Amino acid sequence: MTSREIKTSGEVEGFGIVFLEAGACGKAAIGTLSGGIPEAVIDGVTGILVNPSDVNGVSERSSRCSPTEN
Repeated sequence: MTSREIKTSGEVEGFGIVFLEAGACGKAAIGTLSGGIPEAVIDGVTGILVNPSDVNGVSERSSRCSPTEN
């Protein structure tokens, strides 16, 4: 499930510690263009940012992180 703002209540993921943990381990993170996440993930550098409401975009960009079988 992607992190996204809940419009009816105004709740939003401010900043997930998982992005710091991924960076500390030298791993890329997949985050959404929501809350403070774009401040923690540099798209194409430290991870991938996706639009949380674009299911096809999330799937397509996430698949780039999967190893391919030869």
